[in-house]
Amino acid sequence: MRIARKKSLESIRNESEQSKLKKSLRAKDLALLGMGSVIGTGIFVATGQGAHMAGPGIILSFIITAIISGLCCLMYSELATMFPVSGSTYSYSYIAFGEFTAWIVGWDLILAYLINASAVGAGWSATFVGLLHSIGIDLPKALTVSRIADPQGFVDLPAICITLLVTYILFIGISESAKMNNLIVVIKVAVILLFIGLGVSHINLSNLQPMMPFGWTGIMSGAAIVFYAYTGFDSISTAAEESVNPARDVPLGLIICLGTVSALYIAVALVLTGMVPFNKINILEALPAALSSVGIHWGSDGYRFSNLNTDTHVESIKE
Repeated sequence: MRIARKKSLESIRNESEQSKLKKSLRAKDLALLGMGSVIGTGIFVATGQGAHMAGPGIILSFIITAIISGLCCLMYSELATMFPVSGSTYSYSYIAFGEFTAWIVGWDLILAYLINASAVGAGWSATFVGLLHSIGIDLPKALTVSRIADPQGFVDLPAICITLLVTYILFIGISESAKMNNLIVVIKVAVILLFIGLGVSHINLSNLQPMMPFGWTGIMSGAAIVFYAYTGFDSISTAAEESVNPARDVPLGLIICLGTVSALYIAVALVLTGMVPFNKINILEALPAALSSVGIHWGSDGYRFSNLNTDTHVESIKE
């Protein structure tokens, strides 16, 4: 049947060789691309949610999730090496299962990216509106909130503008997009390292006891929650066709990305649960509230400002 036809490995490789996409990405760029997709509001929200389920054992939840994500990472590494083309899961499904399965997977990917992009756009909008409010400029609610989120809203104009801007950057070329992404990743990592640096000296070991108040059930429930904070590393495989040496750069980029993110996340979980008893962690403002609890108000205010999108992001995900 036509819908069950598959692409051969030879045809895929021929398409890759004939591709006119500029091959300019190396392992470092791919790793940062993945980190840009992975590190986000998830670490600020999911950590607090998971801690309420697993207690200090959320550290183990992050480790378990890192191992599971690592297995997925190895799978993507092997497939990206065998099929160095754009399309990620869509292309892999086309080769392994056929056109119909690939069609379904492709639309699933579009839906997932659409929801994620909408949530991120709304978050950028909320942050921008908060910045203007801090300097005394208040935009009409009808132009800053969609009708879906609030009956008084009409259209989220800042979200549309930032989406168009990012689209234009992508249109310019992969090199320019990679540079912009690298800058954003540096800022994200700096924010996480700031929390770790400020909070590590305020860890109270008594807050880490008992380590597993809800047993392994709580640990696994927490792992299911924090897995959200790991999603996005698969975006590296979508850039295989634009990497200089995909057989080397894609696996190395995936490993660097996941290894770095896992180390950061586990450190954040350790510092957070060490600073605050797990049952007193503020779910929506886990990190800034933890800093406030030890008297570091300037750090907590900075976090709140940089994460004004928390409520909007959570509600967008629920929708």
